[in-house]
Amino acid sequence: MLNYIEPVFRPPSEGKSLILQVSNGCSWNQCSFCEYHP
Repeated sequence: MLNYIEPVFRPPSEGKSLILQVSNGCSWNQCSFCEYHP
């Protein structure tokens, strides 16, 4: 079983596809609309 760091953001069309989470979040962290870093 794969464990993911939540939340996982992806388009609905890929809802049933396998995710290989190789990173967490965004290193830039300055977008005003981004939900990665509350």
